[in-house]
Amino acid sequence: MRQPASSPSLSDGLAGRVGPAALLALAAFAVGAALGGAHVPPEREVAQRYLTAWQRGDHATMHGLLTPDARRAVGPQEFRAVVRGATTTATATGLEFDDLELDDGALSASATVPTRIFGELALEVRLAVEEVDGEQRIAWRLHHAFPGLRPGERLSRATQLPERGALLARDGTQLAAGPLRTSQLGVA
Repeated sequence: MRQPASSPSLSDGLAGRVGPAALLALAAFAVGAALGGAHVPPEREVAQRYLTAWQRGDHATMHGLLTPDARRAVGPQEFRAVVRGATTTATATGLEFDDLELDDGALSASATVPTRIFGELALEVRLAVEEVDGEQRIAWRLHHAFPGLRPGERLSRATQLPERGALLARDGTQLAAGPLRTSQLGVA
């Protein structure tokens, strides 16, 4: 015996229509949350690009991320010379940035700088980020050539030889003495 076809109830029809709509809404929410959570503010993005280029020693990219005013004030070759000069003065052998923070257009990051002479330095770099023609740029100044410098500061290093003892012959005669390593024996 054949059973009569049951007519769909109101709840079956509603579930059939709401199910796909709910799935679509859930998928849209998930995509939006993923994209929204992955959003990086443009100030942070330009700062991260600048610091990454600095770590790699990519001075051309660093210079390209500066404000037009900063680029006019210091050309690419001079920029490279200033940054490399500071690195050489500090005897830095590397550079690593962590803890990038952005507050009111100012970038700050902790910097770890291993050096040949001064050991490992823990410093902070602070840069201003400005919007120029709809793009974020680094407002670079001369004291930004090396982490930890404040306005008006520049790195310098003076090498001083230690006091040297007298040079003596086997018999104890003084051959040379003093900071100029001069001799009283005269020319032979």
